[in-house]
Amino acid sequence: MDRTTRAGLLRLTAALRLAELGGDQGDDMSDETITVTVGADIGNATSIIAVQPEGGKVQVVKLPTAAAFSLRLPETLDRDDHVFMNQYGLASLGLGMTALRWSTGEVITARGGADRYGAFLVPFVLAGVAAAAGSKVRRVIVPVLAVTVPAKHHAQVHGRVAAELRKTHQRVYRGRPVTIEVRAVRVYQEGQAALAALAEKAKGNTILIDGGGGQTHVALARDGKLRTDPVTRETGLQKVIDLADDVIARLHGDRRLTPLERYELERALVAKQPYAIRHAGQLIPVDGYALAMYDEVAPLIISDIQSIVPRWQSAETIILGGGQALHLRRHYEAAFPGQLTIADRPDELNARGALRLAGVAVLDEVS
Repeated sequence: MDRTTRAGLLRLTAALRLAELGGDQGDDMSDETITVTVGADIGNATSIIAVQPEGGKVQVVKLPTAAAFSLRLPETLDRDDHVFMNQYGLASLGLGMTALRWSTGEVITARGGADRYGAFLVPFVLAGVAAAAGSKVRRVIVPVLAVTVPAKHHAQVHGRVAAELRKTHQRVYRGRPVTIEVRAVRVYQEGQAALAALAEKAKGNTILIDGGGGQTHVALARDGKLRTDPVTRETGLQKVIDLADDVIARLHGDRRLTPLERYELERALVAKQPYAIRHAGQLIPVDGYALAMYDEVAPLIISDIQSIVPRWQSAETIILGGGQALHLRRHYEAAFPGQLTIADRPDELNARGALRLAGVAVLDEVS
């Protein structure tokens, strides 16, 4: 992580401490309390939080992994706005689309490195829990919260992650006080959690490719259990978008994609829709640059994976999960013809798997 990003992360951590609610929370809300189990995957580009209420359906909350504490909010918030406020009723932290749309200053993503696995991930988890709980709930009890981190960082950060999350969090979320009591935290490796979500499909010898935004994890499993630790490669979807951004800047006067434009471009690519940015009074189509980078870089990512796969010749099935399954599907299918299975809801695998590892046996989801 570079010096600028680290400084932004330190400022954000300070803002999180200020956002902690103290004193009287008022008595204008219901006293409804619910108990939920939570699985969370705070990724390079997207945070996915799966929340299972007792006796209810799983709610999956997705938001861009972006934060900002200098905001100019509209009078009415959209459904996908996530905002924490201080005890004076002022917005102190915006997450996801709120940060991308309404920030008046720096948007912090903390991409790369182990630094984001600590205080940075806390508000994303809490926002997902508060959003899933609904507007009438004042207190949420979380007996078990399971969160995933990259395998290479697990030994370094699992204790820190647990310490940051395992406490009683008092916040004002979208104008309503909410207390979220996290009693136990389990920290799993990405890939390990993804496999747990595929237990019924991973029969026999299976190669799991968990292709994310910052990294790609590859592991061999047999009948749903890991036979090897995940092998991590520092190649992912966000680095492909970085290369497309470099091309755009080189051809269009150092014009860089904003964080919001990056997110919108990725959504357009998944939907197979064109996307353009405004520069010097003109609309500049940029989706073609990203697609060209997909065609150039995807074979390199896959070739690196294939250098791992031959070690496990006995594998009968290859399962692809993660965001790369949404963006690079045709490249993977061409590389593993007749052998590749694309996981259902591939970008949610780690969050859903963490939820299963936390003790939720049935994933009856709604979006």
